[in-house]
Amino acid sequence: MRGQKVGGHWLIEADSLPRYPRRIRPMSQRLAWAILDPERMKFISARERLRVKERLGKLAGDAEPELLLRDWVSSRAARLVLHSRSDDLAHDQRLHHSGILDPRSGMSGGSAVEGYVRSGELEGLIAEHLLVVPRSRSGQNVFLHVVDELPGEVSPLLIAADLADYDSARELGQARRLIQESV
Repeated sequence: MRGQKVGGHWLIEADSLPRYPRRIRPMSQRLAWAILDPERMKFISARERLRVKERLGKLAGDAEPELLLRDWVSSRAARLVLHSRSDDLAHDQRLHHSGILDPRSGMSGGSAVEGYVRSGELEGLIAEHLLVVPRSRSGQNVFLHVVDELPGEVSPLLIAADLADYDSARELGQARRLIQESV
């Protein structure tokens, strides 16, 4: 949410509020990544693997699987929404492409860039590409997910989770398609 404190009260920008309310409490970061990154399944217990498989079954039968996935895995990374005038960011080796930048998303992001970056590399990426906080929603063209460890692979479910974070009909529709094809 974006806002500012005026006279001791917070004024929140209406367009920064989520359009779709949260449906369920998020999973732990470790279990969220077990759903999204198949490589991490081997690092959880047999009981946790069973829970993950049960959740995937629920996801397959849900009327709005994109919203359910978004809520379950919201703990996976800190999401930064920024602005850049640089065209080089999408080619930076520190950025692990996902979401709208991944061709499997079926999205055309125009000049928008999305991906995962290690927390230790974030400061350098921001400085090198002159990333700033946008003044308005129309200035948003960089979506960074900050993590301690990059995903082993970008799975369709990870792309779907990233798309669901946009909270708009077009991206939610593509997220639903990816989930239906994956589970």
